Amino acid sequence: MKPTFESLMTRVAAIRASETITKKELSALSREALSLMLETEDIRPINAVLGVAEDGKAILSPVNRKVAGMFFSHFCAFTKAEDDGKLLQFGKKKAKIWDKKAAEIEEFLAEERHDIWTWADANVELEKKAPEYAGKITKQIQKALTDKDGYAISQVDVLKAVLDGGVTVDALFELVNALSEQKKEAA
Repeated sequence: MKPTFESLMTRVAAIRASETITKKELSALSREALSLMLETEDIRPINAVLGVAEDGKAILSPVNRKVAGMFFSHFCAFTKAEDDGKLLQFGKKKAKIWDKKAAEIEEFLAEERHDIWTWADANVELEKKAPEYAGKITKQIQKALTDKDGYAISQVDVLKAVLDGGVTVDALFELVNALSEQKKEAA
């Protein structure tokens, strides 16, 4: 079937609905799981949502898993098992900090509007990855120099494009001098 605007908008609506469901369910789960943990010291639901399904796939998306891991780490008075900085599971109760964390949870849950999302708004700043411009530029230059469809350009044209892009002649001279120094040091 050929995609149409309507068929794609149906997909967009389905994705939006699934995101809304995830947000709503995590909101409820965050409060209910803290409440259950406070009452029974049972952390299995928290471990389950932070874990993986039978098929080996994570229950939550990477971003939601990170936020949920930070949220539950803040409130849980349990040891953590981590893998490469990604929270996997909570373990044994930390008796020394239980009362303090229990008080924090009670205070947090006292406000009906508090959930994982209100906590995240106040406490989580997700890191933005720096763009890898050098690698992208290198690949584009390689493509321009070696285009197999007959559209390759010369090295001189590449350098003209670099200058048109805002690199100055002085910067090129600095690069030539630095490379010349490196060559002398290596010799």
